[in-house]
Amino acid sequence: LDPRFASLTNRERHVLHATALGQPNRRIAADLGLSVKTIESHKDALKRKLALDTASELEAVSQTYLAALLGVSPA
Repeated sequence: LDPRFASLTNRERHVLHATALGQPNRRIAADLGLSVKTIESHKDALKRKLALDTASELEAVSQTYLAALLGVSPA
C-alpha cells in the first residue's frame, strides 16, 4: 500500500473504504453511529493527510486503496 495510508486512523480507513464503495456520508454516519458532520471532518482529514484537494480526488484514491487491499487492479 501507498505509505501515505500508514498515517490514517482506523476510523479514517473505514471512511475511506466506505467512500470507495460509493456510500454517501449519511450512510457512513449511520453505520458508524456518528454525525454527518463528523464524517465530513474525517474526509477533510483524509484529504489533508493524503495531499488531496477535492472530493473527487478522494474518491479516486479510495478506489485505489480498496483495490490494493483486495489485490486487484483499480477500475
